[in-house]
Amino acid sequence: MSWAKQMNNIQFIKTKIFFSFLLVVLLASCGSDDEPVYEDSSAIYKIVLEASGQDYTANAHIVNSDNIPFQDISSGNSEKTSVDEYFTGKKTYVTSDKVQYISVQGVILSDMNASLTMSVYRDGEQVYHETVTVPDADNTTKALYYTNINK
Repeated sequence: MSWAKQMNNIQFIKTKIFFSFLLVVLLASCGSDDEPVYEDSSAIYKIVLEASGQDYTANAHIVNSDNIPFQDISSGNSEKTSVDEYFTGKKTYVTSDKVQYISVQGVILSDMNASLTMSVYRDGEQVYHETVTVPDADNTTKALYYTNINK
């Protein structure tokens, strides 16, 4: 066998050993003894809507993916699995258990000066706080939105 062929065979064997070693390392790192990582994004939510002004109409619309009832803290009403109601003054809703996804909308309508403030708390920490006022130019209706669905 010629010297060049021997060098090619040695190089081939070294390459084969290297890739065999690489395969063993790769398979060892894929062991099933690792604990799977699950992230629980469920939380207790508190929603506070406050409308003020003259001659306004305010509406709250709240839903969650888990169909968990909301407690109406401000009026003491029984629990509802979703909220869609008109209100005056201040309304506070709390999920009765943890939910994963929630969507909240507050709307205010008025031809005179009025405002709507919406705050959302996740496990006691404020994650949203906004205020809108109407009328604004020719716009007599404004809405506030919060959702964690695409986060």
